[in-house]
Amino acid sequence: MKIIINGKAFVKKYRTGVQRYCIEIVRELDKLIKDKEIEIELVVPRIL
Repeated sequence: MKIIINGKAFVKKYRTGVQRYCIEIVRELDKLIKDKEIEIELVVPRIL
């Protein structure tokens, strides 16, 4: 299974509560699925 996450919050210059929450969710997901057959893809837009 593959989970695709919108990483727009990861390219913001200033961290707000929403960006911090997104970062923590991705970190915890990574810990939970280490040994399972689940892949996480973080799609991040280019910074122009």
